[in-house]
Amino acid sequence: MAKSKQWESKKEQGTYFVLKFTVLMIKYLGRSASSAIVYIVIAYYFLSSPSARKASGQYLARISRVPEGKRALGGVITNGTIYRHLVSFGHSILDKLTTWQGDISLDACHQENRDLFDQRIADGKGGVWLVSHLGNMEACQALFHECREIPVTALVHTKHAEIFNQLIRDINPDNKVELLEVSEFDIKMALRLQEKISHGEFIFVAGDRTPVSGKDRVVEVPFLGDVAPFPYGPFMIASLLHCPVGSIFCLKNKKGFDLKFHDLQGLEGLNRRTREKAIEGAVVRFASLLESYCLKYPLQWFNFYDFWGDDELTKDEIIGDV
Repeated sequence: MAKSKQWESKKEQGTYFVLKFTVLMIKYLGRSASSAIVYIVIAYYFLSSPSARKASGQYLARISRVPEGKRALGGVITNGTIYRHLVSFGHSILDKLTTWQGDISLDACHQENRDLFDQRIADGKGGVWLVSHLGNMEACQALFHECREIPVTALVHTKHAEIFNQLIRDINPDNKVELLEVSEFDIKMALRLQEKISHGEFIFVAGDRTPVSGKDRVVEVPFLGDVAPFPYGPFMIASLLHCPVGSIFCLKNKKGFDLKFHDLQGLEGLNRRTREKAIEGAVVRFASLLESYCLKYPLQWFNFYDFWGDDELTKDEIIGDV
């Protein structure tokens, strides 16, 4: 375990410096030149990281078994398909930094069910939004640049959340998104989150990433033709905060982004007797939504490890968290 923690620390520090370098690259070279460099960097990564190639191939193989997914991928899975998947991830990092700078507006976003989001703002009750590693959630910040008075807290596993917060503030001092490290959900953390909700704030938490420790509880539900473990914790947090719960998916298209809002009912007003079943039902609904969008946007899911847990890949080999 000590070795795993040491590796995770180095990985996160390395990610920070990669992001910092990318920020400077975009600033001095521009987006077009930076996009071209991504192809070179990913080519090196593709050749030097067999674990990433394998994880990508496993996921894409599952997608290709479904006719809709196979059509979206353009046919049979090849090394070229895997390379395109990794390039998509590389470009998503550029998109993250672009949105942190406030350079993506609502004009670049096609929104489905936006009235749900607007209603949550109008109610002023705050809320939890379950997100995923599909697409680019930072692009949702375009919405919050329009509503700056509403802060957003993103719950993450990284131990270096404050370092990344500083990077975000350096890029854009007006940014209202805070990364909050949650390695353990205790009474102190629950009260802190409840206070944010009471002030009408929004909390974002990923519903498709089991913690690196592997100790937290999971819920096994159908996903892309097999049973996969989804984290129990994010849904439990949402149920304990007694606030509206929804999900947002942000997928890149040829012109900008598709923002899709969903109401994830059934997690409010629960007690100990009803919570268990309600959470399991919410996980099933979330996994079903995630699956439907994975099939339509197959190259945009950036969970680069053996999500189904059926071979030797471990979460120590994760890439994709930024």
